[in-house]
Amino acid sequence: MSTLWFELKMAWRSLQRTPGFTLSAALMLCAGLAVCMYVFGAIQSFLMRPLPLNQPERLLHMEYTPLDNVPMSVEIGIRTFIDLEREQTQLNQLSGYHGGTLNLSDDDTRPERYNGAFVIGDMFAAYGVPAMLGRYLQPADQASEAEPTVLLGYSIWQQRYAADPAIIGRLIRVNGRPARVVGVMPNGFRFPFDNQVWVPIIRKTPDYPRDQDPTLEVFGRLKDGATQASVSEEMNALIGRIRQAHPDSVPATSVVIKPYQEEFVGSNTKKILWTMFAAVVFVLLIACANVANLLFARAAGRTRDIAVRSSLGATRARLAMGMVAESLILSFIAVIPAVLLAHWAGELTMEALRSGDDPPPFWMTESHFDWLFAACAVALAVLAGVVAGLLPGLRLARGSAAQVIRDGSASLTAGSTSKVLVVAEVAMSLALLVATGLMVRGILNLEQFDIGARSEGLVTARYGLFETQAADDAALRQHQRRVLEAMQKMPAVQGATLTTALPMANTGFTSWYSPEGEVIAEPQRTPMAYDVRVDQGFFELFQIGLQSGRLFDTRDRADSLPVAVISRALAERHWPGQDPLGKRLRMERYDRNEAPWVTVIGVVGEVAYDGEAIAQSRDGALRPAVYRPMDQAPSRFVSIAVAGSGDEQAVADAMREAMRQVDADTPLYWVRSLQSWIDGAATDHRIVGTIFSMFGVFSLALASAGLYAVLAFAVAQRTREIGVRRALGATARDILRMVVGQGAGQVALGLLLGLPLALGFGFALQDILYNVSSADPLTYIVVFGVFGLVALSASALPGRRALRVEPSEALRYG
Repeated sequence: MSTLWFELKMAWRSLQRTPGFTLSAALMLCAGLAVCMYVFGAIQSFLMRPLPLNQPERLLHMEYTPLDNVPMSVEIGIRTFIDLEREQTQLNQLSGYHGGTLNLSDDDTRPERYNGAFVIGDMFAAYGVPAMLGRYLQPADQASEAEPTVLLGYSIWQQRYAADPAIIGRLIRVNGRPARVVGVMPNGFRFPFDNQVWVPIIRKTPDYPRDQDPTLEVFGRLKDGATQASVSEEMNALIGRIRQAHPDSVPATSVVIKPYQEEFVGSNTKKILWTMFAAVVFVLLIACANVANLLFARAAGRTRDIAVRSSLGATRARLAMGMVAESLILSFIAVIPAVLLAHWAGELTMEALRSGDDPPPFWMTESHFDWLFAACAVALAVLAGVVAGLLPGLRLARGSAAQVIRDGSASLTAGSTSKVLVVAEVAMSLALLVATGLMVRGILNLEQFDIGARSEGLVTARYGLFETQAADDAALRQHQRRVLEAMQKMPAVQGATLTTALPMANTGFTSWYSPEGEVIAEPQRTPMAYDVRVDQGFFELFQIGLQSGRLFDTRDRADSLPVAVISRALAERHWPGQDPLGKRLRMERYDRNEAPWVTVIGVVGEVAYDGEAIAQSRDGALRPAVYRPMDQAPSRFVSIAVAGSGDEQAVADAMREAMRQVDADTPLYWVRSLQSWIDGAATDHRIVGTIFSMFGVFSLALASAGLYAVLAFAVAQRTREIGVRRALGATARDILRMVVGQGAGQVALGLLLGLPLALGFGFALQDILYNVSSADPLTYIVVFGVFGLVALSASALPGRRALRVEPSEALRYG
């Protein structure tokens, strides 16, 4: 240890004498360490940070196995949950929840809408987090005869009720109904996702079929002695029995049991994060290779010092240790600014994710500078220091004092090692630049994505009415008409409409539909489409073109023939080459006949109604849509779209005021421009694309610097040779060809070796590339061209230096 400490002190004194070298090498390592720490912070947040709950590793989540025609997980119905709760033996506190809108109002404060959760079972006991005030919701609150209750989040208690401890026991209105506040959860608790208020699901037998039950995210805590495998075995057996008794209510033959934490991070996110980590490891290795080359050049300029130390008895290992000590000091100089840069960039990224339309769970986007992050920074710094200093140290250790005195700096040159390092840098940079090019091309394509509807100049909002506010469909439509009329009368408004779904806003829903006369082999494979209910004027406002037939008008009343307008994709899927007008379909699963037949009266173009449309359009077509008039298919939750001139914020404020004039107890929420919905749908793609662009620029800059340094050093080392060549008649073109050819050869070999790496990165990113193949030839051609220009530029300066060598230089270096 004393030997290492001595070498570190000697290395520090040596580095102090060459501040230019020290600064440039430290900056290179800082860039590599910063991007590594940045991505490690993301991996720590999304994959490594445990849920902020009691023994989260004992929580398990349950869902049905995926269905072929449903591109998402299928959750458990309420009555199926109750059956499982009664019969299962492996889990404590089996619980379920589903998210939804909860409007809070009372006599003292204005109504506001919050992200809420409807819960069943003993969910808060499963989480193991007690209430800060009062108590949390319990199974007794779910009885049909129980008084309605509500549990508040800390931020609501602070902001809406001024942290009044007397809130416990007070009656407030929740979705228009009185409910008693039973407790306040502690600060920071916003489970399951970003919820701020919770109400119980009342256990009562509804009058609709089991398969129409609201579905639940189901989870529970392992009992002592139980395992994930034993839970899976029991739950699948129970699901089999329930499916036999109620075949329509269980859409799959089995369930998937997984750790609860995995429910919050998809497999695609994991793959992207690990791909990013592989990318930043490449950036760090490129930085280390550059520093290694700088250390080679530095060693060549210290031949006398090395010879003296060797003649005084310094062993080869001791000489190598001195070189590693220098690189370790450089790495630790770099690590502090690298950590600060990584932390700053991570904060910016998390803020962007938090402000998106579909943010990650709250605990993943909170900044944590903890011991694990610090330990990783230290480990990466040590690794970078060893990697950067090991090759120069080993090369130095192969020499001897006599050899150094006899041959001078030539005995310490890196030889082919530096060239190998440059080839490796080019190969890794190629992989990163190809990934960058693919992401940029995908984002450019995404910017051109046609949603099929007007997006400019529209301000949108959403609101919902509950049974206490509108007891039946007639009252519901009367209220909605009053709201629509108030919006249409606002100043500088060109038009307004109501709909259940806005383009790219994820506000609608999908439904089964069964075309008349078409036989479907399995009812569970009944096709699905966007189910969009609209008012008159919807198609005109959104400029969705009519392709055949007619649109809705005053003839399409609640008591008239049920009608529908369909998208071209649906018409071509079921009636190719035929006139779809007059055809009928039922908005229900194939094996049911409760819903009425609706007659197709018109065909319109395709419209994207959610973020999944981005992925769907890569496969060739958007999901089809069925439009129905609001009078014939009413909905309690609707969106408002207003076409207004002037400032969007002024229009939004006017919409809130118009709503207040109609109904002071019902708040508008998600008041924003339609363009912001569209921009938000591509936020993840843009963030990942920006990150890979940063990696690509770093890698290209480092590889270029490495190539320049090696060629410049080679010219300096070959000054005598170049002078002799000039004396023997070599032309400037010959000298330039020799220098540039050396660089071109290293770049060409690096590109060849980097091609498989680039293909691998492209394949790993395929799931988030929009309309770009992982082997896109244009991207590869452009990247190869960029490397050609970089290689030429990096070779130009050393080449010009070589041209300035005169024959007399050969005598001076002889």
